[in-house]
Amino acid sequence: QGFIQTSYEGGKAGEAIALYMTGKTKDQGVPEAQRQDGLVAQQHIQRFVAEGLQVAVWHCLDFADGSSESIVDFFKTRDGRIQERQRAMSQSLPSGTRCTAKGA
Repeated sequence: QGFIQTSYEGGKAGEAIALYMTGKTKDQGVPEAQRQDGLVAQQHIQRFVAEGLQVAVWHCLDFADGSSESIVDFFKTRDGRIQERQRAMSQSLPSGTRCTAKGA
């Protein structure tokens, strides 16, 4: 399992941060609830692009409370650890709309 699977599908964001980030990691634009253990979501990766040590992930999350969110995250890595995560875009889907309904 990697960072995203542990964070969202496993509901262990705090554990994932401890495992994959450093004390100096810049974690920008991500809500506090998505940095703590307990928030479980089914993830649908729509696009994943990696070039060198930079990764961009377009994904959609279906949360257990019935809400869904379309997200774009940029990651910079070094020595196998995340040095920076920047939430470039986050958009809540209309009430009752799930990521799977979008064909994600």
